[in-house]
Amino acid sequence: YRLGTGGRLTAFVAAAGAGKTTALQPLVAEWTREGRTLYGTALASRQSDDLADAGIPQRNIRPISVFLETAAKGEFKLDARSVVVVD
Repeated sequence: YRLGTGGRLTAFVAAAGAGKTTALQPLVAEWTREGRTLYGTALASRQSDDLADAGIPQRNIRPISVFLETAAKGEFKLDARSVVVVD
């Protein structure tokens, strides 16, 4: 599969500073155009800032522990139209 299309799980791995945020921007734009709900999660706040810079709505970005807790409580629903970006 090409990155961002097909499948239910896609991994994109690169070193820090390799340009992942820049590469993510057109994917986020296309997913948004398709009407998908975007979520972002990261271990560190700096990574969370990068997710926002890529275009993921700040209201949908959470530290990984909070993301997992709120998902377990059912505070938001993930479905086939959801995209979760983990940094």
